[in-house]
Amino acid sequence: MNKREGGGVVAPNKKNAKTPRYPYVSNPNPKKVTDENNPAKRLPKKKAVLILGYLGTNYKGMQRNPGVPTVEEELAKAIVAAGGMLEDNLVDLKKIGWQRCARTDKGVHAIGQIVSLKLIVDPPGVVQRINDNLPSDIRVFGLKRVTGSFNSKSFCDSRSYEYLLPTFVFSEGTEDKPLFDFENVRGTLDTFLSAFQGTHNFHNYTSRLAATDPKSHRYVISFKSKEILTLEGMQYVRLEVLGQSFLLHHIRKMIGTAVAVIRQKGSVEVVKATLTKLRFNLPIAPSNGLLLQQCHFPGYNQRHSEVHNTSLTYEDVQDQIDQFKKEVYKTIAMNEKNNQGTKKWLETIDQNPLCLEKILAGEETAENKPPRAVTVEGDNRKQSSEVE
Repeated sequence: MNKREGGGVVAPNKKNAKTPRYPYVSNPNPKKVTDENNPAKRLPKKKAVLILGYLGTNYKGMQRNPGVPTVEEELAKAIVAAGGMLEDNLVDLKKIGWQRCARTDKGVHAIGQIVSLKLIVDPPGVVQRINDNLPSDIRVFGLKRVTGSFNSKSFCDSRSYEYLLPTFVFSEGTEDKPLFDFENVRGTLDTFLSAFQGTHNFHNYTSRLAATDPKSHRYVISFKSKEILTLEGMQYVRLEVLGQSFLLHHIRKMIGTAVAVIRQKGSVEVVKATLTKLRFNLPIAPSNGLLLQQCHFPGYNQRHSEVHNTSLTYEDVQDQIDQFKKEVYKTIAMNEKNNQGTKKWLETIDQNPLCLEKILAGEETAENKPPRAVTVEGDNRKQSSEVE
């Protein structure tokens, strides 16, 4: 029974009782572990990073979000099963310094994600034990020791992504044309992509972020088209973008806007006009083609590579990454073939074309509503507008 202020007694209100945030934890309100016979309790934790890749199709993103499937959720449970951390830490991963380098969105894939944490690395073979407890669409490639203060997000100097874009998006209509001659439009596309390079105000390329918010300014180092690939009978061009960090939907909106303007035979000046403080509604390309390629740590490597006689690079696990990348490409191609996501998206943007004249004239095409806090579904924690 609960005492009321003033001496009365109030019966417990079962309706207001809080349900555990993570119901799969056997003890949602764990007490301090005192069992000295627990082998995991006796083993010391070491600051380390896990290098991993995943197919994003079956997940609602990288970041943990109670009630929905996420990559981080599966990874954390596998680490517990492998003896890499105590089950108690599943309630609050911050206790072990858990930090992802990039918070990829729903349906986005990765071959170079980095997660830093305090990990029980003994006995040897923890990476294999983690993989034994992971679903087949998530794979840990390797583990590296890092300094105690390392944070995979804040220590990362830049991130590179690639996007597999079906080349038929530049043809007339929305039907797939396997033999479309992309080289005729490569120069135009690269001109549009290069317009995003440099430091700009990208508030129109995310959601719920004010033009005056300093977070809207991002630095895109390079953005260009690369080689042509043929997958499952469909032709793709590989786009590669490198930047310090990216906002939620940022890359997909840059690609979506470039494709939409080119299809409408607009000029690159339209793109430049969207990088001002005026508000515009811009299209977002499908998530299936996006792939986190690498997280880059040259500054950390220069300062601390001698601490554990290793640099935070991908060279040691590149063969595994290359093999997994083939699976990612196949998944992207099969998803496109079966779901026709790009074709459906083209139909939508053709039915709702951009108002090119208004954008060039500086007339806003979106309501200037104040930004709202974004909350994670099923959770009361505020979510940053950043994806990386």
